[in-house]
Parts: sequence; structure tokens; C-alpha cells
Amino acid sequence: MTRKNIIAAFIWTFLVLLLTPGITQAEYFTDLYAGIANTSGADVTADIFRYPAPTLNVTKSVSLDNSIAVGARGGYWFDGFHWLGLAADVSYFKADGNGVETTIIPISFLVMLRIPLLANKDFPHGRIQPYAALGGGLFYYDISVDFRPDASKELNDSGPVPGLDARVGLTWQFHKHIGLFGEYRYTYVEIDHSYTAEGIQTNLGTHHWLFGVSYRY
Repeated sequence: MTRKNIIAAFIWTFLVLLLTPGITQAEYFTDLYAGIANTSGADVTADIFRYPAPTLNVTKSVSLDNSIAVGARGGYWFDGFHWLGLAADVSYFKADGNGVETTIIPISFLVMLRIPLLANKDFPHGRIQPYAALGGGLFYYDISVDFRPDASKELNDSGPVPGLDARVGLTWQFHKHIGLFGEYRYTYVEIDHSYTAEGIQTNLGTHHWLFGVSYRY
């Protein structure tokens, strides 16, 4: 199964669950978070069209700097299956290095699972909630690559591409409606211009360390 098929399967699963009857009794939530995004070093290729000469291919291994990551997530936990939830998430981070500047805005659709711990009458879903989420979506990127003098010019590219999104975290529900959480997130996106004669190619895998607040209603 290809990467695009996997992401399509996640989105279809999300939509099927979204349309499942009985969500009116769900526990809805809104999350806000911030933290650090650490994108692993990547091989970045700049292909420069030079008709009638052959295309110039310049590839460099680039170390990428840490970036601030921020985001927001909204969704719900099913009432009948309180361990199962759905969410949509939008976030922002950068992946900059020597000659490379990249802004990424992922829009992810997530299937979520949680374990209610220390449940009681006041906190029927648990005061402590380990959780995991997996999904995919569209990652909007804006990238510029300047490998001069090895390359003859700077290249720029932007657009939406499919990406993968996985997370694990822990929520502490210290109030009936408010919780705090810590989360590890991994995103992966491929930038590939194979449909054009000139452009940029790279694969970006990013580790995110996040903290946030969750409002339940």
C-alpha cells in the first residue's frame, strides 16, 4: 500500500466514524498547544532546468534547526466508546538549515484512543488519561533552497502534499472541564517535484515535544 493510499484510508476512517450515529452525547474537546519541533537532517535536492543543457542536480545533506511549534485541535470522544475519539488538528512549525528555509502547516485528521485511569463519579473518563492518535492529512509547505554557487539560482516551491501524523500523550484532568497534557508527535512529509522539470525534493521527518491545555465540554 502506498503512502497516499494509507493517508486516504485514515481520512476515510475518520469520515466513517464522524458519520456514525449517536455522537450527540459525545465529550467534545478543544486543545491548544505549543512546544519544540526537531526536524531530522535531510538530503535536499535542487533540480535546475538548463535547456538545451542537461538539468543541473545539486544534492546536499542539511542539518535543520529546532523550531517553535504551535497548534490547535478540536474533536470529541464517543460516549458509548469513551476510549475512542476523533479530532481535526492544524499546526505550524519550520525546518530551516544551511541554504534551506521551510514553513509547514499540517492539517491532520486523527483517530484517537485513550485509557481512563483514576475514574470516579466526578471524573467518569478518568483524571489521568494516556492517549495515542494516528492519522494523516494535507501538509501545506513553503520552501526555498539556495545552494549557490553550486547551483545557479535560488529555487522556491509551495503547495499542499499528503503527510502522516502520529502522537502519544498524557492528560491530567485537574478540573471537570480543564486538563493539562504533554505530548510527543511525529510527522512525516515528502516534497517531490517529479511532475515538473525543475524543483525541490526532500523528505522531512519531525519530532515534536508539546505541552498544552484541553477544555472539555
